[in-house]
Amino acid sequence: MQKLLNDTLSQEIREKVKFYEEKYQYKVFGEVFVTNKYGANVIQTGMTSDYYQADEQWWQAAKEKGLYIEDVEYDESADVFSTDIGIRIDDKSGNFIGVIKVVLNIEKPISIIREAKRSSKYETIQYELITKNGKSIYSTEKGRLFENMTEVLDNRLCKECQDKHGGHLIIKSDIPGEENVLCAHAHLQGLRGFESLGWILILKLHAREILAPVAKLIKQLIIISIIIAVITFLTGAYITSNISAPLLKLRDAAIEIGKGNLNAQFEIKSNDEVGQLAASFKKMVEDLGETTTSIDTLANEMVERKKAQEELARKRNLLRMLMDTLPDQIFAKDINGTFVFNNTSCARNLGVESPKDVVGKTDFDFFSREQAAESRANEQQIMQTGQLLRQEVQVHNKVDDATKWFSIRKVPWRDDDGNVIGIVGLVCDITDRKQMEQALKNEKNRAHNYIDAAEVIILALDTDQKVRLINRKGCEVLGHNEKDVIGKDWCENFIPEPNRDEVRLVLSKLLREKIEVPHYYENPVLTESRQERLVAWRNTILYDNKEGVSALLSSGEDITDRRQAEKNLKTAYIEIEDANKNLKEMQSQLVQNEKLASIGQLAAGVAHEMNTPVGFVASNFQTLESYVKKFKSIIDMCESLMGQIDTLQKKEIRKEIDEIRQAWDDMKMDFILKDIQQVFKESEEGFDRITSIIKNLKDFSRIDQVEDFEQYNINDGIEATLIVAKNEIKYDADLETDFTELPPIFCYAGQLNQVFLNIIVNAAQAIKSQERQDKGTITIKTYATEDNVICEIADDGPGIAPDKLSKIFDPFFTTKPVGKGTGLGLSVSHDIIVNKHKGRLLVDSTVGEGTTFTIKLPIKTLEQNTKKETVHSGNQDCTIC
Repeated sequence: MQKLLNDTLSQEIREKVKFYEEKYQYKVFGEVFVTNKYGANVIQTGMTSDYYQADEQWWQAAKEKGLYIEDVEYDESADVFSTDIGIRIDDKSGNFIGVIKVVLNIEKPISIIREAKRSSKYETIQYELITKNGKSIYSTEKGRLFENMTEVLDNRLCKECQDKHGGHLIIKSDIPGEENVLCAHAHLQGLRGFESLGWILILKLHAREILAPVAKLIKQLIIISIIIAVITFLTGAYITSNISAPLLKLRDAAIEIGKGNLNAQFEIKSNDEVGQLAASFKKMVEDLGETTTSIDTLANEMVERKKAQEELARKRNLLRMLMDTLPDQIFAKDINGTFVFNNTSCARNLGVESPKDVVGKTDFDFFSREQAAESRANEQQIMQTGQLLRQEVQVHNKVDDATKWFSIRKVPWRDDDGNVIGIVGLVCDITDRKQMEQALKNEKNRAHNYIDAAEVIILALDTDQKVRLINRKGCEVLGHNEKDVIGKDWCENFIPEPNRDEVRLVLSKLLREKIEVPHYYENPVLTESRQERLVAWRNTILYDNKEGVSALLSSGEDITDRRQAEKNLKTAYIEIEDANKNLKEMQSQLVQNEKLASIGQLAAGVAHEMNTPVGFVASNFQTLESYVKKFKSIIDMCESLMGQIDTLQKKEIRKEIDEIRQAWDDMKMDFILKDIQQVFKESEEGFDRITSIIKNLKDFSRIDQVEDFEQYNINDGIEATLIVAKNEIKYDADLETDFTELPPIFCYAGQLNQVFLNIIVNAAQAIKSQERQDKGTITIKTYATEDNVICEIADDGPGIAPDKLSKIFDPFFTTKPVGKGTGLGLSVSHDIIVNKHKGRLLVDSTVGEGTTFTIKLPIKTLEQNTKKETVHSGNQDCTIC
């Protein structure tokens, strides 16, 4: 609880309560507390035993209706009247967030009633303040506090209070000797949309006391009437004899003179007022006769005067019409502040239809007492000093319930002698102008905010190269406050001395339009700490209404850090290029080493494959060698016979031929002639086998091709790879192939063959590591989709553990025993497929069941491949299933 009382908001509320208590000299609020939307107290000004209000009727009513006001209660110990008020609290979105409750002390209205009773001159006057249900809140009569007044008050008064918002009636007593009572009542009205409490104030006064002055006046009037009647009778008799007769003579004479007879004669002998009137009348007639030549001349003068009066009236009406059409208010007041003249605009602004409804009234009839008193004081000062008053005021107009701005001019009103007889005023409605000024100010502030929000320097220089505008970013870069920069010479104060003349010259030419505005210009600026910052400027010229240069507007970006970063980046780039060059050389060396390792691994197998055809070709060559020796013996015998044929006898010749035939049979030359064809055929097959192995080895390594993209069918590459790797596979696994017709792709053929070899040999070695009795199976399948050619290489070996599966493409990672693998085969394969061919190399493995590698290569043209610039990182396109 103590923490709640010491809360900052609770302390602020208590300070507000104390402020109103000191202002009005009584405790306006007995207690104030605020609950959250669950009914728990979150702010309070005093101790309380109940911290949960949601179960209270007032809390529920305030939440549902927005306002709850409880009936007035009286605290006898404190002698105060108070009421509980609960108000719903919503956030900006209209969502309910809590309720505030105040205990309001209604001492003020009670004290007003008490003061009215005390200051009244009527002794019998009484006041009753009751609720709409008839419950007494306060009464000047003792014993009626909180009493149900519907049982006490007269039925006619109760009905009157229920049917009307206010009124009065006289209650006549039916009891002899009891006086009639005058009753008046008024109802409390709601304010600003709040529902009225329905309280009723009743005033009661004996009719006798209020009508006593009337009765006294009637009695006095009766006595005065009797006296006047007697005096009138006596005066009539005197007038008839001494006044009426002379007046009749004067009337007859006036009639004759009115007809133009200035010589009419009349004589009245009397020394009283009638005689003096007759003498004066006679003197007037004589003077008229002297000044008037004739009746026609008089008539002409009257006609001219009438015309002048009509012209004056016409001009006056024209002036009135012109003034009434003006939108500005025109008025004149006498020295007492009473309106003697105003136009239609003034009348309508004061809330009346016609100017004549304003004449004779003062400002107190149209404005609040404070406003009227202030206006009256100003006008009195004008009349005293004779000075013109000009002022702009903001006034709440009761006519349209709007606040407007007016420009007021008042001057003294003087008569022909120069005496001040009042004031004349002109009031112009400047609300639109003020709104435009405010809108312009708002736009200026908004523009300034936009400029301050910019993360570049905004600078405006006038034609003298002095700063007229600089934004927040500019002040940050310079290290100065805005007030320390505005009005200063830009070059003199904020440009380093070595660059000052050059920058001043450029600015001068720009402002004189001697050179074209450079789109981009760099120069250093000098900060408060005397450090230099490099700024890149973009400039534009501002013109005035006469198309003359008024200012130079520039936006600048502090590029000091960027230039340093560029310098550092350039250095780093050179270092990276060197490192990349070294890395490429190292990578090339690693690839070459891997190739050599692969070739070394397959050399024995390739040699074994070639030994068989080479062996039987060599054997056939030995057989051919013995065959040739036998042919040579027969040939030698034939040559010997041919050399001796001329000297030998026929018998001897036949004997030599028989010997040759015997040798032919002994050496089985007929068999040799038949067998030699088979030997040549077998040797040819051996040479073909060797040629095929060499060709496949060349196809595998592509050593006779330039290392560049070329069209290639991967089925051919796989077949060449299988021949090269046959000796490595045949003792451990059986091969199953399922090749479909594939479109050629552009690729590095030799590099793809190396990938196939790495994966196939790894599969064979994995199966071999199981030391199983039977052979394993390696299945190779190829097929094509719309975008890719795909090769799947699967084995039924031991599989790869999940914790090692994510590392198999890392350089130097291997699962083979030390000395059995470099750890580069799959890393190089990944680089070839993913980075060089923009394909994907996927692996799926289950321990104990085997591993499947899937190679996906895009079907693209050479141009598409060479133009593609996307760089894939590390294992981005490697998926571990």
